[in-house]
This record gives sequence, C-alpha cells and structure tokens, in this order.
Amino acid sequence: MVMRVQMSREGNVCILSIAGEEDTRSDEAVTRVFRECFEGGCYNIVLDMTKLKYLGSRLRKVLLANTKEALAGGGKIKLLNPQPVVRNDLKNNRLLDFFEVYNIRQAAVESFSQGGTRQGPVVPVMEPVVYSDDSGAPADHPQGQEERLDRLENSLVQLVSILRRRGVLGDEDEDRIFG
Repeated sequence: MVMRVQMSREGNVCILSIAGEEDTRSDEAVTRVFRECFEGGCYNIVLDMTKLKYLGSRLRKVLLANTKEALAGGGKIKLLNPQPVVRNDLKNNRLLDFFEVYNIRQAAVESFSQGGTRQGPVVPVMEPVVYSDDSGAPADHPQGQEERLDRLENSLVQLVSILRRRGVLGDEDEDRIFG
C-alpha cells in the first residue's frame, strides 16, 4: 500500500493526515506537505496518525526536521491518535516525550488557541496532612473526613486536567464526570 498524505486547514492550524505504510517516496511526500504548510505561514500542525500503520526511520527523520522548523516559526507539531505500533516506535526511539499526543481531533486543534495546551482548573498541590484529635490519635471525626474528601476531589480535578491536556477527555467527558 502506498502512503497517502492529505492537508486541511482549520484557522491557524494545518492538519496533516498520513495513511498507509512507509515506502521509498513517503519521506518526500510528507516533506512536501510540511513545506506547503510552512510556506503558507502555518507552523501549528496536527499530525493525524490514525491510519498510519508503521513509522520507519525515514519518517522519523522527517518528523524531527519539521518539528525543528515548526518551533523556529513559533509553532508546534502535535500528534493525533498514533496507533499502538506507531506509539511504541516513538516511545522506543525516545521521541514520544517531544510531542503532545491527542486522541480527539478537536482537542488537538483547540489546544493551539489556548496557548499551546488545554487549560484546566487551577488546583493547588496539597501536602499530605495527618489529622489527629487532642490525644494525637488519627481523627475519625467529620472534619477530618471532609478534609480527605477535599483532597480526593482536588486530585480528581488534577487528573481530569491532565487528561484534557493530553486530549484524552473532551468537554462532554468532563461534564459527565462532574455533572
């Protein structure tokens, strides 16, 4: 199967969809589409990997070179839905940490308009607290339970915030969790 590369644009974001398998001309096709984005002044790129079956060394090199170009232009490349084989390849080659990875296209696109990352609620990080009554024993009274519930709620809000930034959760998912 030959690799297909398509480009679309949503506002200031280019969405590049790559489908198929790497062949001898894949790197040229992908480079050409990246170049079209950059020449059009678009440095915010979502790379849709939903239908990419394999990421070989040539495409990894193209991805890294164009990441450098996007950053130089004030943008960023974000990955959309890399399949397990592709994700493992990126992880094994220590590249996964260089990219924000999203599972929802709209979340990836919107992340650019929100300063590069999705913003969740600001939650202070709380130090663990040991509650005790006057005798120094652990508290079983309602105030101690309320405090523990508050900490659990803060932890849940932090977790949801992280999942939103990574594109795992959208607005509807958050509403279901807190609704």
